[in-house]
Amino acid sequence: MSIVVLGSFGQLGRCLQDQLADTHYPISYCSRAELDLCDHATIRETLSRMAPDIIVNAAAYTSVDKAEAEPDQAADINHLAVANIADHCAHNSCYLLHVSTDYVFDGAAKTPYEERNATQPQGVYGASKLAGERAIQTSGCEHIILRTSAVYSEYGANFLKTMLRLAATGKRLEVVADQIIAPTYAQDVA
Repeated sequence: MSIVVLGSFGQLGRCLQDQLADTHYPISYCSRAELDLCDHATIRETLSRMAPDIIVNAAAYTSVDKAEAEPDQAADINHLAVANIADHCAHNSCYLLHVSTDYVFDGAAKTPYEERNATQPQGVYGASKLAGERAIQTSGCEHIILRTSAVYSEYGANFLKTMLRLAATGKRLEVVADQIIAPTYAQDVA
């Protein structure tokens, strides 16, 4: 059984490398530099050449605020590339584990969201991630979609590291007070 991890230099991708270091399965890690998810022909060619049994898609356009100004880039990576990956999986008996987000919901719930709750993204990022989920669900591939929330780790940039860095300056911090999140440690997800 061979595994391909997409998004290998992101927070989750790097944590997957940590957690899977001792596995006996052959694993290939693909970063953005090795596989441009915006180049759909290359995705199919690369995945066909690698012929994995399982694809873990930890790659995503994750800049929530920036997505509002770059909707095409968010859609390219979070929807169209995911559709392409799912199509490859459907036609090659490859299992897909896809990492998504709680931004597919509207954020208005007062209790934690559950899988069966209605989705209603409020921005471009959430809409692009939901479109990717739907593309997977309609592709016919065997899959799992894992929704995460406020991912943090020792790698990369994230909200927790930003707050710790800013707190160390001694300056007054101002952040929104109308959001409730459930921080998710990327090593636990991995």
